[in-house]
Amino acid sequence: MIRKNYLLNVETVGMMEHYDSNGVEMTTVVEGENTFHVAQPRQEILNNTLNHFGLDLDGGLAAAKSVLGR
Repeated sequence: MIRKNYLLNVETVGMMEHYDSNGVEMTTVVEGENTFHVAQPRQEILNNTLNHFGLDLDGGLAAAKSVLGR
């Protein structure tokens, strides 16, 4: 089964790029001990999760760079 959308949560272990048979970018998500496909690119999942909390991808990247000293 392929999910239409997904938000990251505390159980999310990782996300990997995956392409369907038509070359459309999707994401393989590992959540706890489960693995499934989502019909969204990884960046879209990340941005939608940040938007859910009133943030955006640019702000998240800037915060990560600040914490990492880059």
